[in-house]
Parts: sequence; C-alpha cells; structure tokens
Amino acid sequence: MPQTFIVDQAATFQAVAFLGAEPRIEFGTRDKQETTKDGLPRWDVQVVAGFRDNFGKVQNEVIKVGYAGAKNPAESIGMYTPVHLVNFTVGVMEKWGSSMTTVSHPPDIAPANQVDAPNCEGCGSPLEARTHSGGLPKRFHNDACRKRALRASQ
Repeated sequence: MPQTFIVDQAATFQAVAFLGAEPRIEFGTRDKQETTKDGLPRWDVQVVAGFRDNFGKVQNEVIKVGYAGAKNPAESIGMYTPVHLVNFTVGVMEKWGSSMTTVSHPPDIAPANQVDAPNCEGCGSPLEARTHSGGLPKRFHNDACRKRALRASQ
C-alpha cells in the first residue's frame, strides 16, 4: 500500500542549496523531455542538503528531486543558492516484495529568501531554523531574545 509523507525541510535539513537542473528525458528516447499530464516539462534538479547525523556532525548529500515547471529552474536560481523545497512529498510503495522510495508530488523550488520564514519574537529578524531538535516550533534565537520579548509583553 503506498504511503506518502511531507518532508519538513527545516526539521530535517540544516540547509539546502541548489546545484543545477537538467531536462528529464522520456524513457526509451534520447532527447524527448518528459512532461506531466498537464503538459509541463519535467526537470531533474540536484540540491545539496546538510543534516546532522546521530553523532551531531553535519553530513552533506546530493539529492536528485523531480520538478515540473514551464522553464528550467537554473535560469532563475544560481548554483549554491539556498532554496526551500515547498510541499516536498515523498512516497514509499511496495515493489516486488521490497520497498521503494519515490517522489510522489514534485515540490516547488524557491530561493530561501523568497519563502516566508518565521521571525524571532524577540528581535524580529528571521530564524534560521523553524524548529528545535525536539520538533517544537522555534520562536527565539536565544535566551536574550526570549527575555526581550518577555519584557516587551509586560
């Protein structure tokens, strides 16, 4: 039975940066670009994502993500630009007795500075991470910002 999951980028990755995009070629052809049912061209986008391993060290992986859009995202997003994968959904489905992970819905890819990031409630500047390691929403940069917000509310 297929299962799908929405990936919380802020809770999963330390950072995600755009590397490049190439047309996804239709199976069995050499140069015909694959399209969605709606006729949008499909692209294979590569991003580098950093995440913390079980020992707290940052590990980086290149991830290939399927994307559907009218134009190549590399035309408007430069290499190494921080990006946000909006509505990044992955699916797990059974295939010949084992499981296989696939992207079931192409995400939107937007430069990180164009995505509404939450702001610190103490100083008002954007928060780098949206959640703490425990998954709770992050509201302040540090204890000084928390105290500043508390003073302002009194």
